Amino acid sequence: MVYFIRARTHYSYAQRLLQEVIEGKKPWSKSIAQDIFKQALKAIYSLTEVSPPKEELTVDELIKRVLPTLSQDERDAIQRIKEKLHSAEAEREQFKADLIRLLEIVKKCLEPIL
Repeated sequence: MVYFIRARTHYSYAQRLLQEVIEGKKPWSKSIAQDIFKQALKAIYSLTEVSPPKEELTVDELIKRVLPTLSQDERDAIQRIKEKLHSAEAEREQFKADLIRLLEIVKKCLEPIL
């Protein structure tokens, strides 16, 4: 049951942070985008692992662990966002749309516990 709470907490944090950016309460930055992305991945990961990791997992480790649990379309979306995080060319508005899509994926995964 504790892992449900962790999953919801990570999802809520990512959702709240993105909403603050959209509303202009927080300025858009690549570090905020990375934080939203990582929290979303942690939410999905929390459903697959009962115990929290002993050490902080990197984004690459999280991706490696959550991708097998997702559909091909969802995997593609996550990979696309990961690539944009490392690209200086990503358009801000499109990137926000991608993060919104990511949170929709997470919500779908968490739907039974929300």
